[in-house]
Amino acid sequence: MDDVTHIIEPLNDEQRAAVTAETGHALVLAGAGSGKTRVLAHRVAWLVATGQARPSGILAVTFTNKAAREMRARIEAILERPIGGMWVGTFHGIAHRFLRAHREEAGFGESFQIADSDDQFRLVRRLMREMNLDESIAAMRQLGLTSCELFSMHVEPRELYRPENRERLRQWRAAVPLSHFRDVAARFEDAGIELNSYNLSFRDDFSDAEIARGFEMALALGAPVITASAQMNTVPRIARYAEMHGMPVAMHNHSWTDPNEFGSPDDFDRAIRIGGSAPIAVNLDIGHMTAANYDPLAYLKANYQRIVTLHLKDRKRDQGPNVPWGEGDTPIREVLLLLRDEGWDIPANIEYEYEGGDTLTEVGRCLDYCKEILEPAA
Repeated sequence: MDDVTHIIEPLNDEQRAAVTAETGHALVLAGAGSGKTRVLAHRVAWLVATGQARPSGILAVTFTNKAAREMRARIEAILERPIGGMWVGTFHGIAHRFLRAHREEAGFGESFQIADSDDQFRLVRRLMREMNLDESIAAMRQLGLTSCELFSMHVEPRELYRPENRERLRQWRAAVPLSHFRDVAARFEDAGIELNSYNLSFRDDFSDAEIARGFEMALALGAPVITASAQMNTVPRIARYAEMHGMPVAMHNHSWTDPNEFGSPDDFDRAIRIGGSAPIAVNLDIGHMTAANYDPLAYLKANYQRIVTLHLKDRKRDQGPNVPWGEGDTPIREVLLLLRDEGWDIPANIEYEYEGGDTLTEVGRCLDYCKEILEPAA
Protein backbone atom coordinates (compact mmCIF):
# COMPACT_ATOMS: atom_id res chain seq x y z
CA MET A 1 0.00 0.00 0.00
CA ASP A 2 1.26 3.48 -0.86
CA ASP A 3 2.06 6.01 1.86
CA VAL A 4 -1.27 7.64 2.75
CA THR A 5 -0.21 9.99 5.51
CA HIS A 6 -0.55 13.01 3.20
CA ILE A 7 -4.26 12.24 2.87
CA ILE A 8 -5.04 12.66 6.56
CA GLU A 9 -2.34 15.13 7.66
CA PRO A 10 -4.29 18.32 6.74
CA LEU A 11 -7.44 17.17 8.59
CA ASN A 12 -8.57 17.91 12.13
CA ASP A 13 -9.46 15.06 14.50
CA GLU A 14 -13.16 14.94 13.61
CA GLN A 15 -12.45 15.08 9.88
CA ARG A 16 -9.78 12.39 10.19
CA ALA A 17 -12.19 10.08 12.02
CA ALA A 18 -14.76 10.44 9.24
CA VAL A 19 -12.22 9.88 6.48
CA THR A 20 -10.69 6.75 8.04
CA ALA A 21 -13.93 5.19 9.29
CA GLU A 22 -14.41 1.49 8.59
CA THR A 23 -16.07 0.65 5.30
CA GLY A 24 -19.83 0.48 5.42
CA HIS A 25 -22.56 2.98 6.19
CA ALA A 26 -21.44 6.18 7.86
CA LEU A 27 -23.41 9.30 8.74
CA VAL A 28 -21.48 12.55 9.07
CA LEU A 29 -23.31 15.56 10.47
CA ALA A 30 -21.60 18.85 9.65
CA GLY A 31 -22.55 22.48 9.47
CA ALA A 32 -21.65 25.22 7.01
CA GLY A 33 -17.92 25.83 6.67
CA SER A 34 -16.92 22.68 8.53
CA GLY A 35 -15.16 21.06 5.57
CA LYS A 36 -17.80 18.70 4.17
CA THR A 37 -16.38 18.71 0.65
CA ARG A 38 -12.87 18.23 2.01
CA VAL A 39 -13.98 15.21 4.05
CA LEU A 40 -15.74 13.61 1.08
CA ALA A 41 -12.79 14.15 -1.25
CA HIS A 42 -10.28 12.81 1.28
CA ARG A 43 -12.59 9.87 2.10
CA VAL A 44 -12.70 8.79 -1.54
CA ALA A 45 -8.95 9.26 -1.89
CA TRP A 46 -8.42 7.22 1.29
CA LEU A 47 -10.57 4.34 0.05
CA VAL A 48 -8.74 4.23 -3.28
CA ALA A 49 -5.23 4.69 -1.87
CA THR A 50 -5.72 2.01 0.81
CA GLY A 51 -7.12 -0.47 -1.71
CA GLN A 52 -10.55 -0.64 -0.07
CA ALA A 53 -12.29 0.41 -3.30
CA ARG A 54 -11.56 0.77 -6.98
CA PRO A 55 -12.41 4.08 -8.67
CA SER A 56 -15.04 2.28 -10.76
CA GLY A 57 -16.71 1.14 -7.52
CA ILE A 58 -17.29 4.67 -6.24
CA LEU A 59 -20.44 6.72 -6.86
CA ALA A 60 -20.43 10.30 -5.55
CA VAL A 61 -23.61 12.33 -5.94
CA THR A 62 -23.62 16.12 -5.71
CA PHE A 63 -26.23 18.83 -6.19
CA THR A 64 -24.52 20.75 -8.99
CA ASN A 65 -22.20 20.03 -11.91
CA LYS A 66 -19.79 22.61 -10.51
CA ALA A 67 -19.58 20.67 -7.24
CA ALA A 68 -19.04 17.42 -9.17
CA ARG A 69 -16.17 18.91 -11.15
CA GLU A 70 -14.62 20.33 -7.98
CA MET A 71 -14.97 16.98 -6.21
CA ARG A 72 -13.19 15.08 -8.98
CA ALA A 73 -10.46 17.72 -9.22
CA ARG A 74 -9.81 17.58 -5.47
CA ILE A 75 -9.63 13.77 -5.43
CA GLU A 76 -7.20 13.70 -8.34
CA ALA A 77 -5.07 16.39 -6.68
CA ILE A 78 -4.90 14.38 -3.45
CA LEU A 79 -4.03 11.14 -5.25
CA GLU A 80 -1.74 13.02 -7.67
CA ARG A 81 -3.07 11.10 -10.67
CA PRO A 82 -6.13 11.06 -12.93
CA ILE A 83 -9.02 8.89 -11.81
CA GLY A 84 -10.88 7.08 -14.55
CA GLY A 85 -14.10 5.14 -14.16
CA MET A 86 -15.33 6.94 -11.03
CA TRP A 87 -18.92 8.17 -11.16
CA VAL A 88 -19.22 11.73 -9.88
CA GLY A 89 -22.21 13.82 -10.87
CA THR A 90 -25.60 15.26 -10.02
CA PHE A 91 -28.74 13.20 -9.39
CA HIS A 92 -30.02 14.10 -12.83
CA GLY A 93 -26.71 13.55 -14.60
CA ILE A 94 -26.10 10.12 -13.10
CA ALA A 95 -29.71 9.06 -13.72
CA HIS A 96 -29.29 10.14 -17.32
CA ARG A 97 -26.17 7.99 -17.67
CA PHE A 98 -28.01 5.00 -16.21
CA LEU A 99 -30.85 5.47 -18.67
CA ARG A 100 -28.43 5.75 -21.58
CA ALA A 101 -26.66 2.57 -20.52
CA HIS A 102 -29.89 0.63 -19.98
CA ARG A 103 -32.29 2.32 -22.39
CA GLU A 104 -33.51 -0.97 -23.87
CA GLU A 105 -34.47 -2.35 -20.46
CA ALA A 106 -36.25 0.95 -19.78
CA GLY A 107 -38.17 0.68 -23.05
CA PHE A 108 -36.60 3.78 -24.63
CA GLY A 109 -35.44 4.20 -28.20
CA GLU A 110 -31.86 5.03 -29.16
CA SER A 111 -32.55 8.73 -29.62
CA PHE A 112 -34.68 9.36 -26.51
CA GLN A 113 -34.39 12.71 -24.75
CA ILE A 114 -35.35 13.60 -21.19
CA ALA A 115 -36.18 17.17 -22.10
CA ASP A 116 -36.05 19.31 -25.20
CA SER A 117 -32.74 20.43 -26.62
CA ASP A 118 -32.94 23.88 -25.02
CA ASP A 119 -33.13 22.28 -21.57
CA GLN A 120 -30.46 19.66 -22.23
CA PHE A 121 -27.93 21.84 -23.96
CA ARG A 122 -27.36 25.55 -23.58
CA LEU A 123 -25.94 26.93 -26.77
CA VAL A 124 -24.04 30.07 -25.92
CA ARG A 125 -21.59 32.30 -27.68
CA ARG A 126 -18.85 34.73 -26.98
CA LEU A 127 -19.65 38.38 -27.43
CA MET A 128 -18.58 39.98 -30.70
CA ARG A 129 -15.22 41.47 -29.85
CA GLU A 130 -15.40 44.40 -32.23
CA MET A 131 -18.75 45.59 -30.84
CA ASN A 132 -19.14 47.64 -27.69
CA LEU A 133 -21.08 46.25 -24.76
CA ASP A 134 -24.49 47.68 -25.67
CA GLU A 135 -24.14 46.61 -29.31
CA SER A 136 -23.19 43.10 -28.24
CA ILE A 137 -26.14 42.79 -25.89
CA ALA A 138 -28.48 44.05 -28.62
CA ALA A 139 -27.01 41.57 -31.12
CA MET A 140 -27.41 38.67 -28.74
CA ARG A 141 -31.03 39.58 -28.09
CA GLN A 142 -31.66 39.79 -31.83
CA LEU A 143 -30.22 36.29 -32.28
CA GLY A 144 -32.24 34.95 -29.35
CA LEU A 145 -29.22 33.97 -27.27
CA THR A 146 -29.62 33.92 -23.50
CA SER A 147 -26.16 33.04 -22.14
CA CYS A 148 -22.60 34.15 -22.91
CA GLU A 149 -18.97 34.30 -21.93
CA LEU A 150 -18.19 37.95 -21.20
CA PHE A 151 -14.93 39.22 -22.73
CA SER A 152 -12.85 41.54 -20.51
CA MET A 153 -12.47 44.18 -23.24
CA HIS A 154 -16.22 44.77 -23.06
CA VAL A 155 -15.95 46.02 -19.48
CA GLU A 156 -12.45 47.51 -19.44
CA PRO A 157 -11.29 50.49 -21.55
CA ARG A 158 -10.15 49.13 -24.92
CA GLU A 159 -7.53 51.81 -25.44
CA LEU A 160 -5.73 50.63 -22.31
CA TYR A 161 -5.04 47.27 -23.97
CA ARG A 162 -2.42 48.87 -26.22
CA PRO A 163 1.11 47.89 -25.07
CA GLU A 164 2.13 51.47 -24.29
CA ASN A 165 -0.83 51.74 -21.86
CA ARG A 166 -0.05 48.62 -19.82
CA GLU A 167 0.69 50.50 -16.59
CA ARG A 168 -2.43 52.65 -17.01
CA LEU A 169 -4.54 49.48 -17.32
CA ARG A 170 -3.02 48.16 -14.11
CA GLN A 171 -3.88 51.41 -12.36
CA TRP A 172 -7.43 51.40 -13.77
CA ARG A 173 -8.05 47.91 -12.45
CA ALA A 174 -6.89 48.92 -8.99
CA ALA A 175 -9.02 52.07 -8.88
CA VAL A 176 -12.26 51.16 -10.65
CA PRO A 177 -15.11 50.60 -8.16
CA LEU A 178 -16.68 47.14 -8.16
CA SER A 179 -20.03 48.85 -8.68
CA HIS A 180 -18.94 49.26 -12.33
CA PHE A 181 -19.04 45.48 -12.75
CA ARG A 182 -22.28 45.12 -10.80
CA ASP A 183 -23.83 47.67 -13.19
CA VAL A 184 -22.64 45.58 -16.17
CA ALA A 185 -24.18 42.48 -14.60
CA ALA A 186 -27.47 44.33 -14.17
CA ARG A 187 -27.54 45.25 -17.86
CA PHE A 188 -27.21 41.60 -18.82
CA GLU A 189 -29.85 40.61 -16.31
CA ASP A 190 -32.23 43.22 -17.68
CA ALA A 191 -31.64 41.79 -21.17
CA GLY A 192 -32.35 38.24 -19.97
CA ILE A 193 -28.78 37.08 -20.68
CA GLU A 194 -26.87 34.87 -18.26
CA LEU A 195 -23.13 35.31 -17.79
CA ASN A 196 -21.79 31.76 -17.74
CA SER A 197 -18.16 32.92 -17.41
CA TYR A 198 -15.85 35.93 -17.46
CA ASN A 199 -12.85 35.85 -19.79
CA LEU A 200 -9.81 37.53 -18.23
CA SER A 201 -6.47 36.19 -19.42
CA PHE A 202 -3.97 36.18 -16.55
CA ARG A 203 -0.53 36.54 -18.14
CA ASP A 204 2.97 36.61 -16.70
CA ASP A 205 2.97 40.41 -16.55
CA PHE A 206 -0.05 40.45 -14.18
CA SER A 207 0.80 41.55 -10.67
CA ASP A 208 -0.62 39.62 -7.73
CA ALA A 209 -2.88 42.59 -7.07
CA GLU A 210 -4.26 42.40 -10.61
CA ILE A 211 -4.95 38.68 -10.29
CA ALA A 212 -6.70 39.21 -6.98
CA ARG A 213 -8.71 42.06 -8.48
CA GLY A 214 -9.73 39.84 -11.39
CA PHE A 215 -11.49 37.48 -9.01
CA GLU A 216 -13.23 40.42 -7.34
CA MET A 217 -14.41 41.59 -10.77
CA ALA A 218 -15.78 38.15 -11.65
CA LEU A 219 -17.60 37.88 -8.33
CA ALA A 220 -19.11 41.35 -8.81
CA LEU A 221 -20.31 40.27 -12.26
CA GLY A 222 -21.88 37.15 -10.77
CA ALA A 223 -19.90 34.90 -13.14
CA PRO A 224 -19.35 31.37 -11.80
CA VAL A 225 -16.12 30.76 -13.75
CA ILE A 226 -13.12 32.70 -15.06
CA THR A 227 -11.79 31.59 -18.44
CA ALA A 228 -8.21 32.52 -19.25
CA SER A 229 -5.67 32.27 -22.06
CA ALA A 230 -3.17 32.16 -19.24
CA GLN A 231 0.50 31.24 -19.25
CA MET A 232 1.84 28.20 -17.44
CA ASN A 233 4.26 30.21 -15.30
CA THR A 234 1.32 32.14 -13.84
CA VAL A 235 -0.69 29.07 -12.79
CA PRO A 236 0.68 28.84 -9.20
CA ARG A 237 -0.38 32.44 -8.50
CA ILE A 238 -3.77 31.93 -10.18
CA ALA A 239 -4.34 28.75 -8.17
CA ARG A 240 -3.74 30.56 -4.89
CA TYR A 241 -6.58 33.01 -5.51
CA ALA A 242 -8.83 30.40 -7.14
CA GLU A 243 -8.66 28.32 -3.98
CA MET A 244 -9.14 31.37 -1.78
CA HIS A 245 -12.38 32.33 -3.58
CA GLY A 246 -13.54 28.83 -4.51
CA MET A 247 -13.88 29.98 -8.12
CA PRO A 248 -12.76 27.75 -11.00
CA VAL A 249 -10.30 29.18 -13.52
CA ALA A 250 -10.59 27.37 -16.84
CA MET A 251 -7.43 27.38 -18.93
CA HIS A 252 -7.98 28.00 -22.64
CA ASN A 253 -5.90 26.18 -25.24
CA HIS A 254 -4.54 27.45 -28.53
CA SER A 255 -2.57 25.46 -31.09
CA TRP A 256 0.79 26.94 -30.12
CA THR A 257 3.84 24.86 -29.16
CA ASP A 258 5.37 27.37 -26.72
CA PRO A 259 5.97 25.49 -23.40
CA ASN A 260 4.65 28.50 -21.46
CA GLU A 261 1.32 28.38 -23.33
CA PHE A 262 -1.54 25.89 -23.44
CA GLY A 263 -1.52 23.87 -26.66
CA SER A 264 -1.92 20.20 -25.75
CA PRO A 265 -3.85 17.89 -23.40
CA ASP A 266 -0.65 17.43 -21.38
CA ASP A 267 -0.60 21.17 -20.72
CA PHE A 268 -4.04 20.98 -19.10
CA ASP A 269 -2.88 18.04 -16.95
CA ARG A 270 0.24 19.92 -15.91
CA ALA A 271 -1.72 23.00 -14.85
CA ILE A 272 -4.15 20.93 -12.80
CA ARG A 273 -1.24 19.20 -11.06
CA ILE A 274 0.42 22.54 -10.36
CA GLY A 275 -2.85 23.89 -8.98
CA GLY A 276 -3.10 21.10 -6.41
CA SER A 277 -6.40 21.40 -4.54
CA ALA A 278 -7.30 24.67 -6.30
CA PRO A 279 -10.19 24.51 -8.81
CA ILE A 280 -8.10 24.72 -11.99
CA ALA A 281 -10.29 23.57 -14.88
CA VAL A 282 -10.41 23.42 -18.68
CA ASN A 283 -11.90 25.77 -21.26
CA LEU A 284 -11.65 23.43 -24.24
CA ASP A 285 -11.31 25.04 -27.67
CA ILE A 286 -12.15 22.19 -30.02
CA GLY A 287 -10.99 24.07 -33.12
CA HIS A 288 -7.55 24.87 -31.77
CA MET A 289 -7.11 21.33 -30.44
CA THR A 290 -7.95 19.98 -33.89
CA ALA A 291 -5.46 22.34 -35.56
CA ALA A 292 -2.79 21.07 -33.14
CA ASN A 293 -3.55 17.50 -34.36
CA TYR A 294 -5.16 16.29 -31.14
CA ASP A 295 -8.61 14.72 -30.83
CA PRO A 296 -11.02 17.06 -28.99
CA LEU A 297 -13.83 14.48 -29.03
CA ALA A 298 -11.70 11.88 -27.27
CA TYR A 299 -10.45 14.50 -24.81
CA LEU A 300 -14.02 15.60 -24.03
CA LYS A 301 -15.14 12.01 -23.40
CA ALA A 302 -12.24 11.34 -21.05
CA ASN A 303 -12.19 14.68 -19.21
CA TYR A 304 -15.72 16.11 -19.33
CA GLN A 305 -15.83 16.59 -15.57
CA ARG A 306 -12.82 18.91 -15.75
CA ILE A 307 -14.27 20.98 -18.59
CA VAL A 308 -16.39 23.96 -17.55
CA THR A 309 -16.77 25.69 -20.94
CA LEU A 310 -16.24 24.92 -24.63
CA HIS A 311 -15.26 27.15 -27.55
CA LEU A 312 -16.73 26.13 -30.88
CA LYS A 313 -14.96 26.96 -34.14
CA ASP A 314 -13.92 25.03 -37.25
CA ARG A 315 -10.26 24.71 -38.20
CA LYS A 316 -8.18 22.50 -40.45
CA ARG A 317 -5.64 20.09 -39.01
CA ASP A 318 -1.88 20.72 -39.22
CA GLN A 319 -2.22 24.30 -37.90
CA GLY A 320 -4.79 25.02 -40.60
CA PRO A 321 -6.88 28.20 -40.75
CA ASN A 322 -10.29 29.01 -39.32
CA VAL A 323 -12.89 28.17 -41.95
CA PRO A 324 -16.70 28.42 -42.27
CA TRP A 325 -18.34 25.77 -40.16
CA GLY A 326 -18.58 22.42 -41.89
CA GLU A 327 -15.55 23.02 -44.11
CA GLY A 328 -12.83 22.13 -41.61
CA ASP A 329 -11.71 19.06 -39.67
CA THR A 330 -13.17 19.97 -36.27
CA PRO A 331 -15.80 17.45 -35.03
CA ILE A 332 -18.41 20.09 -34.16
CA ARG A 333 -21.33 17.79 -34.95
CA GLU A 334 -19.98 14.93 -32.87
CA VAL A 335 -19.21 17.22 -29.94
CA LEU A 336 -22.69 18.77 -29.93
CA LEU A 337 -24.40 15.40 -30.10
CA LEU A 338 -22.19 14.04 -27.31
CA LEU A 339 -23.10 16.97 -25.05
CA ARG A 340 -26.79 16.47 -25.78
CA ASP A 341 -26.87 12.70 -25.47
CA GLU A 342 -24.81 12.57 -22.27
CA GLY A 343 -26.70 15.48 -20.71
CA TRP A 344 -23.47 17.27 -19.80
CA ASP A 345 -24.19 20.83 -18.68
CA ILE A 346 -21.15 22.40 -20.32
CA PRO A 347 -21.78 25.81 -21.94
CA ALA A 348 -20.52 25.93 -25.54
CA ASN A 349 -19.54 29.33 -26.92
CA ILE A 350 -19.73 30.08 -30.62
CA GLU A 351 -16.54 31.84 -31.75
CA TYR A 352 -16.73 33.53 -35.13
CA GLU A 353 -13.11 33.74 -36.28
CA TYR A 354 -13.09 32.81 -39.98
CA GLU A 355 -13.03 35.29 -42.86
CA GLY A 356 -16.66 36.10 -43.58
CA GLY A 357 -19.13 38.89 -43.94
CA ASP A 358 -21.24 40.80 -41.42
CA THR A 359 -20.59 39.54 -37.88
CA LEU A 360 -24.24 39.27 -36.93
CA THR A 361 -25.04 37.33 -40.11
CA GLU A 362 -22.10 34.95 -39.71
CA VAL A 363 -22.82 34.22 -36.05
CA GLY A 364 -26.42 33.55 -37.07
CA ARG A 365 -25.14 31.02 -39.60
CA CYS A 366 -23.06 29.30 -36.93
CA LEU A 367 -26.10 29.20 -34.68
CA ASP A 368 -28.22 27.71 -37.46
CA TYR A 369 -25.51 25.10 -38.06
CA CYS A 370 -25.83 24.01 -34.44
CA LYS A 371 -29.61 24.00 -34.52
CA GLU A 372 -29.65 21.77 -37.59
CA ILE A 373 -27.57 19.25 -35.68
CA LEU A 374 -29.49 19.40 -32.41
CA GLU A 375 -32.97 19.96 -33.84
CA PRO A 376 -33.14 17.95 -37.10
CA ALA A 377 -36.21 18.37 -39.28
CA ALA A 378 -38.96 15.85 -38.58
